This record gives sequence, C-alpha cells and structure tokens, in this order.
Amino acid sequence: MGFPAEGLPLSYYRAKSFYVMRTDALDRFGTRLEQRFTRQEIEK
Repeated sequence: MGFPAEGLPLSYYRAKSFYVMRTDALDRFGTRLEQRFTRQEIEK
C-alpha cells in the first residue's frame, strides 16, 4: 500500500513464524494466574 508497516499493531510479528506468535500469545493470555498491582502497591 506504500506506507511503513512499523506503526501497525502486531507489526513485530510480520517476519516471525506462526509458532512465535502462538507462544507469545499463550504467554500473555494463557496464564492461569495473573496478579496486577497498582503503582502505589509496588512502591509500598
């Protein structure tokens, strides 16, 4: 289309294999336990 793809979401995976994208997605979205903290909780 004539414009750089670097600004598009997931453009990092453009030159990667499907295996890399699949394992990264499982790392991020497939965890059984996720605990988030606020900035104040971390600083405390």
